[in-house]
Amino acid sequence: MADCGYMEAQPCTHEHTEECYKTVTECVHEHTDECYPKTEETEASTGEGNATASDAEGREPENCTHQCSEESGCITKVLDCHHEHDESCGYQEAQECGYVCDICNGIKSEDTENTEDTDTDTAKCICETLCTEDSINGDCPVCGAEGADLSACTGKEQGSAPEKDTVDDNAGTDRLECICETLCTEDSINGDCPVCGAEDADLSRCKGEKTEEQEKTGEKVITAWEWIDPEEYLTDGMLALPGAGRENPAFAEDVTALLPEKIQAEVVIVKAAEDEEETEEDAEAAPETEGTEITLTGWECASYPEDGAYEGTYTFTAFLPEGFVLAEDAAALEVKVELGGVEMLAETVSVSYQEASWDSSKVTYTDKTADSCTPVADSAEAVTWNAGWYVVNSTVTISEPITVTGAVNLILADDCTLDAQKGIVVTTDNSLTIYAQSGGTGTLNATGTTDSSNNASAGIGGSTDSLNSGAITIHGGVINATGGSTGSNGYGGAGIGGGTSKSANGGNSGTIIIYGGTVTANNGAGGIPGAGIGGGGGGGDAGGAGSNITIYGGSVTAASTGTQFGGAGIGGGFGLRSGGAGNNIQIYGGTINATGGDSGAGIGGGGSSVIDDSSYKSGDGAVTISGGNVTAVGGNYAAGIGGGGGYYYSTQYTSGGCTGGTGSVTISGGIVDASSPTDVYWTGYAGAPIGNGGNTTAAATVNKTTGIVFENGAGTVCGDVTLDGSYTVPADYTLNIPAGASLSGSGTLSGGETFTTDLSEDMISVPEDLYYDGTDRTAELQNDLSAELNKGIEICGQTFTVSGWTLAVAKAADSDLTYTATYTNNNDNTNTFTKTITLQKSGTDLTSEGKVQTYKGDTLTKDFTASDTITVKATPTATGEAPANSAMFAASFTAPAAGQMAVFVNDTQVSVPADKGTDGSYTMTVSAADVLTNGQAGENGKFTLIVKFIGTTNMADAEVPVEVTITRNPLTADMVMLSAESATYNGTEQKPIVTVTGLTVGKDYDVTFQDGFKNAGTYTVTVTGKGIYEGTVKKTFSIGKATPTIVWASDEVTSCPDLP
Repeated sequence: MADCGYMEAQPCTHEHTEECYKTVTECVHEHTDECYPKTEETEASTGEGNATASDAEGREPENCTHQCSEESGCITKVLDCHHEHDESCGYQEAQECGYVCDICNGIKSEDTENTEDTDTDTAKCICETLCTEDSINGDCPVCGAEGADLSACTGKEQGSAPEKDTVDDNAGTDRLECICETLCTEDSINGDCPVCGAEDADLSRCKGEKTEEQEKTGEKVITAWEWIDPEEYLTDGMLALPGAGRENPAFAEDVTALLPEKIQAEVVIVKAAEDEEETEEDAEAAPETEGTEITLTGWECASYPEDGAYEGTYTFTAFLPEGFVLAEDAAALEVKVELGGVEMLAETVSVSYQEASWDSSKVTYTDKTADSCTPVADSAEAVTWNAGWYVVNSTVTISEPITVTGAVNLILADDCTLDAQKGIVVTTDNSLTIYAQSGGTGTLNATGTTDSSNNASAGIGGSTDSLNSGAITIHGGVINATGGSTGSNGYGGAGIGGGTSKSANGGNSGTIIIYGGTVTANNGAGGIPGAGIGGGGGGGDAGGAGSNITIYGGSVTAASTGTQFGGAGIGGGFGLRSGGAGNNIQIYGGTINATGGDSGAGIGGGGSSVIDDSSYKSGDGAVTISGGNVTAVGGNYAAGIGGGGGYYYSTQYTSGGCTGGTGSVTISGGIVDASSPTDVYWTGYAGAPIGNGGNTTAAATVNKTTGIVFENGAGTVCGDVTLDGSYTVPADYTLNIPAGASLSGSGTLSGGETFTTDLSEDMISVPEDLYYDGTDRTAELQNDLSAELNKGIEICGQTFTVSGWTLAVAKAADSDLTYTATYTNNNDNTNTFTKTITLQKSGTDLTSEGKVQTYKGDTLTKDFTASDTITVKATPTATGEAPANSAMFAASFTAPAAGQMAVFVNDTQVSVPADKGTDGSYTMTVSAADVLTNGQAGENGKFTLIVKFIGTTNMADAEVPVEVTITRNPLTADMVMLSAESATYNGTEQKPIVTVTGLTVGKDYDVTFQDGFKNAGTYTVTVTGKGIYEGTVKKTFSIGKATPTIVWASDEVTSCPDLP
């Protein structure tokens, strides 16, 4: 301290932290027309711009999607520091000087002529730092004066926070953000900026714009450059750090230490004309260039974690020194850094997958292998997949968009997942083909994103700036795709297909093919949505077309559920003035569930909005279904399958509407359940379940040739349908089989409410096992067939009831065995058909008591004398049952008829009946095996064949025995094999497996094992032929002794090979 008592103030070393600032919210958003709900006067018009007072009067901005945020400028941070000075911050107040100056104090000196007063009003502030009550510059004649007015201090405030939040993810001064509007230079620095106004500031970080004067000042423009990397850390411009791991993370300073410090650049010198005006000669002159080695001023990666990272991909950006700028077409000064294990960074791996194809009736799969697949890795940066093969072989998250360039093939390995948090961009002229492995459990989750213009990308397909989609093919796997969304009342992209535009047409889908897998596709939430699968939404005019979509199999669920309007579940996106078309949509198989949003078809055209002249139109739909189980639910006024919705409205104040889309639908197979809401607000404009949307003048084209088709719950069998699998009919549905159609097959139907059928001849079956019993069976047949008709007809596990038919049964006049059942339609007596019932020949009873009697004269007796005449009386009757064949006809051969011959062994027929040949002889063939199997060898091993003739009118029955000798096939040793010939004792039974080449155990041979097969020794296996084989073969099997090893307490080991 000086003698005068003066001591300088010591500044506070406290640095402001996040806690020193407070958040202030003040909304700066101005509502536009889009923020307000439409009224009857405004719903036909959707002009853009700010809402006028008259427009907004009486309306609340219910549709406003604005959310206050730091990016919108509504949320800022201001300094609100509660730090109190203490010894730790080093702050000390200044001590005033006690010296009194005559001049400064206004006292007249003896040797001066100045007689005017001098006071603080004539002094000027000399402070560099803004004085406060806690910190005053005592040397300043203004601020240091007693009772000074500190508002007159011209010093700069130090350490103050900018008005807006300028804190980023970097530490130190890197965490502050430049607030300059004008570009700072060494001669002109914005002291209020926390970046440029700091001591030794790096002015290359200034974000201000150049002034006209600065534009005229020469600067160096870099047109081309390359890294100077003497240590060769970079590979193709990328820095790979495979050694990073969970236990050994890489910190930002570790990374930047390996990045280049310099670049070799081609520089153009821009010079201003001497008179500060560019002449025509200056403009035409070729710029001067020179090769320059430039030292970089630093590196930055805002997204790099402060506590280091061990996996993922990050992009670091280099800073140029002051005076150098990159040309617009020059490459960015960026290096991609990949962290992780060697496996993750492996160039390629070999991966198996399944490729699907359609063989005209079903999906087939072929196992294949891709030899050069690049594993997909975690990334916090945007990723580009160039043409080639990629595999998801772990759980992977990519937080920025994935862009497909060229023909990309992606394999989803079983039990692995890719979470594409901002979607996969597949635009026109590019393609993505997705495969799965045999388990089909690989999963892809893809959610689209949005941009600052409120455009929304598809989950898989078009982007926010290139809306049309490229080709997408799915062979299998679990695919969950959701379009990007700007909010519930904003804009939503298609799940798979086109992107959605706020102010232009929606993106069209490319070719989409689905062979299998489990696919779930939903549009992003919003009032202007795309389709589940198909076109994107069009907020400016037309919705995107969802065309060339083919589904062969798999389980596909697609929905467009907009909060105000809707696209198709599968097909066109919503369009403000014109809904997207859903054309050339073909379904061959699989299970499909498609739900359209408001005015969007389940499958077909997308919806549109309304206007007073009804000139807006929803999209048309052209759909072909050849198979599969298809459920399609349309939105209000739209078809379940076909055109988008339309209606006409009229009130006392206004009228208008929208023209519905036209449907062209062909169904030639499968089970189709199509529905559309019938309880709509504007009655009379409900869409058809299959066909047109409401308010459509053009005629729909609908052909239902084959299949089971439900329309709003009423089902019809179309054509001749064969049901192979099972199908559960919804509980309140009905199903009818009309005349001319049929339903058959091994499949089963369940559920449902009512099943009815018209009658056709092929539905009726009459009994074929009735036998003549000597009575008239007309009444019996009438009752039985009527009862069958009344109880319904069993078809595919379900009883279909029949009504409106009359049955009449009559016996033929010329036969007691023939009856005719005639079925007549009560509504059309010309519609009749008949069924013939033929009774079978009955057996004859001659053996019952009293059937055959003998008489002497009129006396019944069995005793006769030699002179008696014996009278035999027989009374044969029909049994009403099948004739009892003798045992000789019980074999699998057809019994011989009159005039034929056959061969028997005992009572078993062993030959096909033979007819007489042209030479008068009968030729019959008999299998010796059949004889051996059915006969029994007699003396000397001979078998007896019985050759029988069945009598005719002219010849009586006859038979003759013929002896033959049949030798059985030999069973030889070379035919018998043991699975092993020896084993070593292990304490358990060890029997070998016996096989005999070409023979079946139990039928051709038996196996007998000698007792034992456990202890050491030799055992015998005996194989004995049987049936058509004879002979015995014996094989030996040995079990050797085990060699035990005894371990003593010491290290000495003694072997005992002679133990029993």
